[in-house]
Amino acid sequence: MESLESILSDLQGKYKDPETSKQGKDEKSTSQSPNQNNSPTIAPAANSLDNLLNDLRNNSQSKSQNYVPDYQSQQVIPEVKQKPTSPVIDRDLQQIANQQKVKDQEEITKTATEWLKKLDPLGGEGLWFEEFAKNYPSRLEAAIALLQSQ
Repeated sequence: MESLESILSDLQGKYKDPETSKQGKDEKSTSQSPNQNNSPTIAPAANSLDNLLNDLRNNSQSKSQNYVPDYQSQQVIPEVKQKPTSPVIDRDLQQIANQQKVKDQEEITKTATEWLKKLDPLGGEGLWFEEFAKNYPSRLEAAIALLQSQ
């Protein structure tokens, strides 16, 4: 396992220019005698740790500013699971749907009938509608188709 001092010197070498790191290694080798232990001094290690922390903070801030999240690919749409229903419930639901369709059809027929009563056959809209209604079996069906398209 590498000593803390060698790891710090390697990291300093990455973040400082080569001239400064060579001078630092030379000074360390001349200042220590063979009888001294290899424990690092407190002040240079603290200073280099501060520098490393500052570099890490600067790098993380610049990366976070350039990061654009892709929310669209992260969205999860839950699937709706239908519980099995009995045939009686299905039949009742179908009857209700059919009743609603009939009710809607009656309402649109009533609206189309009223619109046809108010339509001036000799006006611009009336003449246009007569030409339009030629493609339908009745004027009422043409009026319904016209109202549904709007």
